[in-house]
Amino acid sequence: VAGRLHTPFRHVVNEALRLERYLESLQSKVSEIKLEEGDINQVIEDNCQLLQKDFEERNITILKSLAPDLPHSRFDVVKIHEVFLNIIQNAIEAIRDSGVVRLSTWLDSDKICVQISDNGKGIPNDQIYKIFTPFFTTKEEGSGLGLAFAQRIVKDHGGNISVTSSD
Repeated sequence: VAGRLHTPFRHVVNEALRLERYLESLQSKVSEIKLEEGDINQVIEDNCQLLQKDFEERNITILKSLAPDLPHSRFDVVKIHEVFLNIIQNAIEAIRDSGVVRLSTWLDSDKICVQISDNGKGIPNDQIYKIFTPFFTTKEEGSGLGLAFAQRIVKDHGGNISVTSSD
């Protein structure tokens, strides 16, 4: 009997170690940035095109206020695309049916700023500080890695990411 008790515990420990190695591997891939000249507004537009069907199926209106005079800048286009894709998908999922996702860009001194907002259900105040923690999720289905990686990618680019919620 004692041997059987140790076996499940050993499996839990092994699985936790495997997940830790997996996360470390993913994070090291996240940090491999390949800078190239790009247009943040175009990355946002590309994401909107990619998610158009999702917007239509949920009757979500997209309101864009993209600064036309943003300078091109050097960033990893693929990784920043992933960041915006993840955040916009989260916004879509936060809206049950019929809502608005707002996408804005502007220049603040020498920094390009992006704001993505929605009128979805919000995040409870007691959970908002956890959303960038790996494996934390408020969704029934989800890995809890999307926002953790988004934060890492943005920080690796010298930026910062934050969230507010009216819930």
